[in-house]
Amino acid sequence: MKGIEKDLLEMSVNSLRKAYEEISSLRCNFAAEIVGGGKADTYGLDAITEEVIKRGVDDYDANIVLVTEETGKMYSGEQGLEPTQTVLICDPTDKSIKMREFLQSIMKRDPGFSKKYVYEAFKENLSDWERDMGNPTISGASGSITAIRDRRIVFNVMVNYITGEIFIADSTGTRKADNIKGYEENKIKAVGFSSESRNTQKFAAYLGKEGYSENLKKCNLGLSEEDTIDPWVEGPLRILRLSSIDEENVSFILSNGEKICEWIGWLSWVKYARDPLQSDEHALEAYRLFFENPRTKELVSVAPGPHYSIFTMEDSETRVNLDRMFQLSDPSHYRETILVTPKHNVGPISRVKSLGKHQLELLL
Repeated sequence: MKGIEKDLLEMSVNSLRKAYEEISSLRCNFAAEIVGGGKADTYGLDAITEEVIKRGVDDYDANIVLVTEETGKMYSGEQGLEPTQTVLICDPTDKSIKMREFLQSIMKRDPGFSKKYVYEAFKENLSDWERDMGNPTISGASGSITAIRDRRIVFNVMVNYITGEIFIADSTGTRKADNIKGYEENKIKAVGFSSESRNTQKFAAYLGKEGYSENLKKCNLGLSEEDTIDPWVEGPLRILRLSSIDEENVSFILSNGEKICEWIGWLSWVKYARDPLQSDEHALEAYRLFFENPRTKELVSVAPGPHYSIFTMEDSETRVNLDRMFQLSDPSHYRETILVTPKHNVGPISRVKSLGKHQLELLL
C-alpha cells in the first residue's frame, strides 16, 4: 500500500477500535435506549459508535469526506468531488436491531444486567447468541469503514462488536485478527475464499423490513425466500459468508436493494480475494443488477439504471463515480442490487447474464 493509504487504514482501524471499546463499556440499559439525532431507530449503541468514528476521521484530516448511515455525511458537497478525493463510507453499527433485542432479552431474564456493561453481557451469554444467530464471528453486530480514492476501492476494515475480531481487505490480502491486540502484534490470519462452484441453492439476502421481499422478486433471478439463510442477515460481514470461516455453504450473497453502507465494503473483498490455487486470479465476482421498473425506497431507486449508477467503466476497469451518489441530500441512502459469488459458481452467474447487457460485472 502507498504511505497515505497505509496511514488511512491505520486511522480507520483505530477509529473502529475506539468504537468497539466505547460500545463495550456502555451500560446495557443505555445501549438499548432510543436516542435522538439520527434515524428513527437510532439506539445508544448506534449514536456512540458514529460519534467516535466521526471524531477519529476529523482529527486525522478534516478534508476527508465521510458518509455514515446514521446522519448522512460530513461534507458540504456543493462544489462537487475532486477526482482524487478520499471518501470513507461507514456503517457505524450494523445489526443494531438484533443486538438491542438480545440485550433486552438478557435484561428481561436477569434485571441485574441493566447496570452491567455490554462486554459483560456478551462474554457471559455468547453461547446464547450463537444458538439464536449462528457463528458470532459472522453473525455479530459490526462497524465497517470502506475507503475510496481516485474513484477506486482502496480497502475495507470491519470490527465485530460482539467478538472483538478485526477484518481487513486491502492490497496485501484478505485477513483477520482475533482482537485489536492481535492486530497490533501482527498476529494476523488469512481469510480464504474459494473460487469453486457451490452445490447449493442457499443464498444470503436481507428481507427483514417491508419492501425487500418485493425487490427479491423483481430482480428476476427466480429466487425463493425459502432459500435465504436468515431474513435478518448481517450487512458488511455478509461477505464472510463466502469465506472459509462460514460453514453454511451459501451460493452467493445479494444486496437486495440495500443502502450503500451495507454492501460497498464487499467490493474490497472481491477486489483482493485471490483463488487459493491460482494466486493471480480473483476468487470472487460481483455484478450490479438492473431491471425495468425497480421499486423505490424513500424515493431512491433500489436498482438504478446504467445512467444513474455510481459504477462506470473506464479503460476496462470499473470506477466509482461518487458524484452521482452525492446528488442525494443524504448520500448514505444510495442503493443498488449487487450479487457476489465465487468466480466459478456458474449457476448464479448464468442467471445474471441471462438478464441482458445492462447487468454489469464490476471489474475492480
